[in-house]
This record gives sequence, C-alpha cells and structure tokens, in this order.
Amino acid sequence: AAKDFVYVADVADAVERAVHSTGVHDVIDLGIGRLQRVQEVLNAVSAGSDLAAQPVGERYRPPVDGLWANLDTARDILGWQPTTGLVEGIHLTRVAREGPRT
Repeated sequence: AAKDFVYVADVADAVERAVHSTGVHDVIDLGIGRLQRVQEVLNAVSAGSDLAAQPVGERYRPPVDGLWANLDTARDILGWQPTTGLVEGIHLTRVAREGPRT
C-alpha cells in the first residue's frame, strides 16, 4: 500500500494560510504530492533509532492504491508547499514524543 504522507506542521501552515487567504476555493489538497510506500515509512522509522519497525498482521490492500494530493491549488492560492520530508518528519515526531530531557 502507498499513501501521500504529510507532516502535521506543514498541514498547520497550510491551514493558517487558508484562514488568512482572500482566495475562495472549495477543496485544497494537502500532501507532499507523491506516494510513499508503507515500507518507506517503516524504513524511516527505523533509521537513526534502535527501533526495528516491521509490518504486523495481514497485508492491507486498499480498494484504491495510488491517490496523492494535487498541490497546484495549494501552491497557486495559498503559496504553500510542504517543506518537511518523510524521514525528517518522523524524526521530529520522535523528538516531540520523547519530550524535553531532564
């Protein structure tokens, strides 16, 4: 399976831009604009950590495999594009989850 993963801070940036936008549009896709396989996510989770992420359970086969965001409207109306890659986003999530070291 493959999905269009996007880092939450990039989504927050897009939402903030939409709130302040004078342009009107019904739907604006958010994502990175390309598919990433679940194995890529597992590899990114494992990279730079002592975790060995492995798939668990039966392989999920979504009814549609291959939908990703079209970023044209986000770019044209909001001046937005994602800035955080998969590996960096997972690293930032891990750091935030661990919290401040005391």
